[in-house]
Amino acid sequence: MFKKAEHRSPWLFVPTLAFALGIPLIIATQVATMMYASLGMSNKAIGMLSILGLPIAFNVFFAPFVDSWGTKRNWIIATQLTLVVCLLALTACMLLNFHVIGISIVLVGVLALASGVFSIPSSGFFVDALTKEEQGFFVGINTASIRLAIIFTTGVLVIISGKFAEKVDNVCYGWGLFYGMCAAVVLMITVWHWFAMPYPQVVKAAKKQGYLEPFKEFFTQKSVILLILFILLFRLGEGILTTMATPFFLNSADKGGLAMTVAQVGFAKGTVGVAASIVGGIFAGFFLKSNYKKMVVIFAICMMAPKVLYIYLAHSQPQDTTLLNFSFIPMLWGSSSQWTTEINLQILSAIAIETFGYGMGYTAFCSLVFRVANDSKYRATYISIAMALQNLGWTFSGFISGFIQNAVGYEMLFTLSIVLSIPGIVLLLLLIKTRNV
Repeated sequence: MFKKAEHRSPWLFVPTLAFALGIPLIIATQVATMMYASLGMSNKAIGMLSILGLPIAFNVFFAPFVDSWGTKRNWIIATQLTLVVCLLALTACMLLNFHVIGISIVLVGVLALASGVFSIPSSGFFVDALTKEEQGFFVGINTASIRLAIIFTTGVLVIISGKFAEKVDNVCYGWGLFYGMCAAVVLMITVWHWFAMPYPQVVKAAKKQGYLEPFKEFFTQKSVILLILFILLFRLGEGILTTMATPFFLNSADKGGLAMTVAQVGFAKGTVGVAASIVGGIFAGFFLKSNYKKMVVIFAICMMAPKVLYIYLAHSQPQDTTLLNFSFIPMLWGSSSQWTTEINLQILSAIAIETFGYGMGYTAFCSLVFRVANDSKYRATYISIAMALQNLGWTFSGFISGFIQNAVGYEMLFTLSIVLSIPGIVLLLLLIKTRNV
């Protein structure tokens, strides 16, 4: 079907690479929590198990091996097959009901590690296989595809497996079906990649270059302090807002919140919000193809400006709602269940606009990281270090957000999220000027 070629249309592999990455990432960071709650684990134990996501952040330490041994194409196939094996093992664990808690914790940890390692050659291959012009557009497609995987996994597959579990009255069987479906999807994508991915000609790093050489090159590059500060601070304001957004939606009005239900928040953030961020990412990717330096700054500002809508929500605390009826969905499988939810159009609009801006801004951020990596022979390591640094900045902002909210309230917190977004934009301007990216 496909002849061996150095370059192929990115449409053949960029969306599927991102989609395959999104599935295990969301399992390790969100779905596992759902699973253990449904299995009766205490909230305290579930909170402690948040460490299962840590291997994803540690992927940077594997990056030099990916850059130095084999090809990124082979790494992608190998790590995807590892993901399939982990998912099948989780399937067997659930269906056999064999030491479900203990074994699944180990397997989810391995899945998180494998997905973290998979992200290294995936990002590096993106830079190797696409031209700079293609990267500008497809970075938006890449981000959108990861978010589609999140909707597909936490929405479609979880709903199907949940309904199956109710029908057979066995929670473990439901999760077994879930992991089996995930394994089938990732396996099909792996087979597709074997045929569809190109064989780009790249400058290979010397195999005997030493483990620390890629790190040395990254931290001694031109304007490295400026680059590191930009990566650390660019999403500082966004991290503070996003971390406190859910408590803000759920808290009662007397606590400064909007008194929404969990179902309302799930619909607003998990459906409308994710969809808006996907559209924003694609929109930004399209316009980043031309006049890049101007557009990347505009999109960074677009990520900051809509935060003012949250200040309005915190000040006015709108309560008027509209009833939406989704009962036609369970009718598809013959159920008479009533699926309804109440939404507040003001809140929903604010979430949609803010996440649309976030989609544009984060796409611009990823695009710049990829352009910086273009100048190195250790491209996968460069991208992994950059993403590890931005995760560090995001984690710090999330950590301090609760203390800030407790001290000054939601309205001032959201105001500070705008103020703390300004240094990232200033650093972006300086970086463009000094690095000519």
